[in-house]
Amino acid sequence: MKLPFEVTDHYSNAPELIVAAAKAIGKSELKLKVFCEVYRHKQRVKSVQEIADAIRLDRMQVLQTGGSLKKSGLIGQGKKERDTAYSQIEFYQHNKDKILRLVADPSKIPAVVTKRNPLTSPPVSAVNFLRPRRVPVQQVRAKASKSTKIRIAFLATNPMETASLRTDLEAREVLQASGIVRRAHLLQVKGPLRLFSGALQIDGTGNVFIGLPWVAVQQATLSHAVDYIITIESQSSFWRYSTEIDGNYLALLTDGFPARDVLSSMAHLVRTGRLMTPTPRIPLG
Repeated sequence: MKLPFEVTDHYSNAPELIVAAAKAIGKSELKLKVFCEVYRHKQRVKSVQEIADAIRLDRMQVLQTGGSLKKSGLIGQGKKERDTAYSQIEFYQHNKDKILRLVADPSKIPAVVTKRNPLTSPPVSAVNFLRPRRVPVQQVRAKASKSTKIRIAFLATNPMETASLRTDLEAREVLQASGIVRRAHLLQVKGPLRLFSGALQIDGTGNVFIGLPWVAVQQATLSHAVDYIITIESQSSFWRYSTEIDGNYLALLTDGFPARDVLSSMAHLVRTGRLMTPTPRIPLG
């Protein structure tokens, strides 16, 4: 007895296939019964009659339901002792429990991260920098520690009422000394990064993660255009997305509200990507 063998790279699209399998089974009790019986235990091949006897259905019901599951790519089909037989597919055997959980609770399907359904969050609103104004003495005394630092830092970056906001080294040092600005950290990035500067020799393929100083990132380019650019706030979401989602993209970890220098280096990479080809940017929490 020999069943046809279909060569398919299931694991490169695992989340999509798990979701598709759950949707294919849907609310059909017959599909669920036949699917569970085919993948019950480790007997890889079961005849139509064996399945019918096990779940107490007639042959025609099993043949019709099995044909539908076969058409959806969830099971294999062949012969066993001159009877039509259905066989397990290794990928669905390994992910059977995940599929059945989604079938039992379809409301969880939108939360599954796939290439076509990345987790997204609303974009963060822009920060409005206000002009200095007179503050009553009573309010200053009530919030002396916090408001004094903010006012000093604001005046240092914008000393005149009509002046533009400064972002030079002196202003940055004043803000850091006041303890109200994050110090620059290493940038976590996944994408086709290219950088040849001193000891750093990087010609990325998009398959690695790199923690780079913000100064080095300012000199980096991309080895080729990307389909989209995604910024992710949470470190756990960044690692999950980068390890589970394949594709031609540039992923940047913002890690909350990034330091000004890190933000400028991220903006440099985003501008570089968009200069090569117009690409959408997706914010992800």
